[in-house]
Amino acid sequence: MSNNLAIELKEVTKTYRMYSSNLDMALDILNLNWIKGKRKSKEFQALKGINLSLKKGERVGIIGRNGAGKSTLLKIIGEQIEPTSGSVRSFGKIQNLMDAGVGFHPDFSGMENIKSSLNYNGLNAEDLKIAIEDIIDFVELGEFLNQPIRTYSLGMKARLGFATATAIKPEILIIDEVL
Repeated sequence: MSNNLAIELKEVTKTYRMYSSNLDMALDILNLNWIKGKRKSKEFQALKGINLSLKKGERVGIIGRNGAGKSTLLKIIGEQIEPTSGSVRSFGKIQNLMDAGVGFHPDFSGMENIKSSLNYNGLNAEDLKIAIEDIIDFVELGEFLNQPIRTYSLGMKARLGFATATAIKPEILIIDEVL
């Protein structure tokens, strides 16, 4: 059955600890709570017991109020964060579109950032050339493509980030409010 699945979640739960100070967080992480005495951190359960199976070719939208756990769920599926408990399996190459342009270096040109991003995603030479041509055609930045990204407008950065992220042909595409 797994050959038809794209994503499978079983009893996924994500709990975050909430601390009253950075010191309390550091002490807890280092297991040094005894220094200030036993401090209790609050817990916030963003997800509880999520079961989900998505087949290849399916499209799903997740709708809910702010704080409902939508982005947390997508980050878990996209392997950006780990669940507190439960299991997640994906069957294919995942591309996350959470924040377009994240990871771009502001002092590198648009072209340098394109090449860096595509190389990081492991494209072979032929696919790399095709992807770069597609991005250049889409972004319509002309001579600005060779200027540092820090000089770009917000719209130029967004267009470049979107074009670069979508130039890779994933089997699973996760999009969260970036559009």
